[in-house]
Amino acid sequence: LIPSDLNYGICRWEINKTSFRGGGTCEQCCRPVNNICLLKTHKCASSTIQNIIMRYGDRRNLSFVLPKEGNYLGHPKLFSKTLLPLELVPAFGFNVLAHHTRFDASAIKEVMPPDTAFITILRDPAELFNSMYAYFGLQNYTGATLQQFSNDPDRQSFLQTNRYEQRFGPNQMFFDLGYDTNRMNDSAISDAIERVDREFDLVLITEYFNESLVLLKNLFCWDTQDVMYFKHNKRKYEDRIPRDVRERLLRYNAADTRLYAHFKSKLEALIVAFGRDRMREEVANLRLWKRLIYDHCVERMGESEQPETRAYSNNVFSIVLRRDVQVPVAVSVASGRLPIDSNDGKVNGVVTTVHHTEETRMCADMARAELPYTERLRAKQRLLAKSAQML
Repeated sequence: LIPSDLNYGICRWEINKTSFRGGGTCEQCCRPVNNICLLKTHKCASSTIQNIIMRYGDRRNLSFVLPKEGNYLGHPKLFSKTLLPLELVPAFGFNVLAHHTRFDASAIKEVMPPDTAFITILRDPAELFNSMYAYFGLQNYTGATLQQFSNDPDRQSFLQTNRYEQRFGPNQMFFDLGYDTNRMNDSAISDAIERVDREFDLVLITEYFNESLVLLKNLFCWDTQDVMYFKHNKRKYEDRIPRDVRERLLRYNAADTRLYAHFKSKLEALIVAFGRDRMREEVANLRLWKRLIYDHCVERMGESEQPETRAYSNNVFSIVLRRDVQVPVAVSVASGRLPIDSNDGKVNGVVTTVHHTEETRMCADMARAELPYTERLRAKQRLLAKSAQML
């Protein structure tokens, strides 16, 4: 198996104090976090984080806060427990919330355990807006290219007051975090940043994606294998933003710009507190195993005919699995982990029925797109809820 990382002397840390506790192994000083709320922000690589968390919960039969259909819990409405369908509410309560919603801390705490870990992810606001503008085809909505839009106050004002689908517009991260982006002066932005800092245990940064995952792994007392990932919703066509357009977009998204700067600085401080050498070592380890698993599982990034891995949008790549690791549609795969030969660190080539099932599931789960994975979890949870009612 992939190393469980239990040999580090310093393994549990108090994230808001940027301090670390040492002594003993991780087995002695911390237990894995199983109660998790991911506030899924748009166009911040949150689908990749979501896949990590869905896999973790799925393999451990944790319960998920799920919508009756689709992948949104409210939004643009704030989260409310009234959004939850009774047939998906387990008798033993929820462990994980990882789908799109607009954040309302008090409402979410009504349905989640008191020891829930709250995380989210932020991205450079100009890059986010560029990605969102392309992904949702906002050029058709505003009647302007991104460059034209960035220099047109009237169109900017229109999108500010008339968000696309009532969801998408300027200061998207603050909007996802539940704030009224039309009422954010300097003082309100400062107060909001302080509140987000109090409410979230870890704020990941897209531009420090691997470092963020290392911090998450250690905060949650997870293994390296738990935070392996394939990139989901990766755009087919990347374009660089001209410097003048970037500067105008940052001004247009001024609230998000301050939010991002605060938490980027905080993450950089956490990396220093964690230890730069240790961070480099763990990131290198993560990249090594990610490459081994990618080479074992993935044929290519492109158009997929596989229903489970086909992306929702034609603007992004699907993950196309190799034929020998695809899960037959009719097969219900048991829980398992990718077998690794502990002697040479390579994927084990022994093809027993159990090992084939385990490695097939690992590949399939890492590549599975959000909507098919959500349907899978919904069906599983509906069955679990029904079984609990019969007890």
